[in-house]
Amino acid sequence: MEEVTHPACHSLTDELAIERTRLANERTLLAYIRTGLAIAAGGIGVAHIMQGVLAPILSAVLVLAGIATLIIGAWRFTSAKRELEKSAARRSARDS
Repeated sequence: MEEVTHPACHSLTDELAIERTRLANERTLLAYIRTGLAIAAGGIGVAHIMQGVLAPILSAVLVLAGIATLIIGAWRFTSAKRELEKSAARRSARDS
């Protein structure tokens, strides 16, 4: 027996899927922030704990890697957000 669905159900299902994707995008951004801060904090820790010629170099590399992680995370978040907004606009134009 075939299940009968109404067009409104698809719309609600689509809206819930978009909301889940938006929330996943935000969680991913938070993971990038957490990782970037942890890497940068590791670089600061290396500067305080280690001695020698390589300590400042390693510290700088880790801090820069942490900053790069933050930038990449922000870039990916904004590009995914833009794609979600474009998708929502196309869907609303199609449904009109």
